[in-house]
Amino acid sequence: MVRFKNRYVTIQINPEDESLCNQLVDIKSHHVYQAIRYTIKAVHGDFGLACIQNIIAVKYLNPKTRIAFIRVPFGPHKLLTSVLPLIKKVDKLPVKLSILYVSATISQCFKFVRDYQRRHLEELWSLLPPGEQEQVRRIVLNLNIDDKFAHHLNK
Repeated sequence: MVRFKNRYVTIQINPEDESLCNQLVDIKSHHVYQAIRYTIKAVHGDFGLACIQNIIAVKYLNPKTRIAFIRVPFGPHKLLTSVLPLIKKVDKLPVKLSILYVSATISQCFKFVRDYQRRHLEELWSLLPPGEQEQVRRIVLNLNIDDKFAHHLNK
């Protein structure tokens, strides 16, 4: 029996319009999937689409942080990473996609996102006055993590 190796690509979906960066953007995983399929067909043709069509999956999408994990087989992941920066629209919303991390396991993606968010929070933390820092600390400590993925962060 052959083991199929996968890669998990961590991306961030940023709206082109800077005024929407702090708002909740309603993007579903199938919208991201359709945008990837369309762009791969445009760039790599039928060959590229055949390599990834039935086996690519958007495994996780957080609309608050606009971070998504895409599972793709090892090998065709190079096709995917070559077209992600070229995607300009997801469900009629002009966006810029940034590749943050490529990993062999979804657990490593969650660990990366945890550290990435922690670094981002520390940058914002340094810009706040001391009174607001305590307020933000209380809010962050009271956040509830989705139970489905909480076990990945505790490893």
